[in-house]
Amino acid sequence: MTLPRGDGPAEINPDRCIGCGLCVAKCPSAALRLARRSPETVPPATEEDLQAEIAARKKGPWARRRMLARVVLGMRQ
Repeated sequence: MTLPRGDGPAEINPDRCIGCGLCVAKCPSAALRLARRSPETVPPATEEDLQAEIAARKKGPWARRRMLARVVLGMRQ
């Protein structure tokens, strides 16, 4: 948050925001609120789960089968 030298509004850089909420608490006009950027991501529990997740994102009917074959055969991409 950058505070102006005069009576102008404060400026918030969303790229530097860490979500601490300090600006919301300090805003005298209650004009700010926090919003979640994206849902929390949890890594897959096993490598097989990771490979399945990657395959699910790829396009094409054979993508999942190719990925699973690589896992079963121990081949790297």
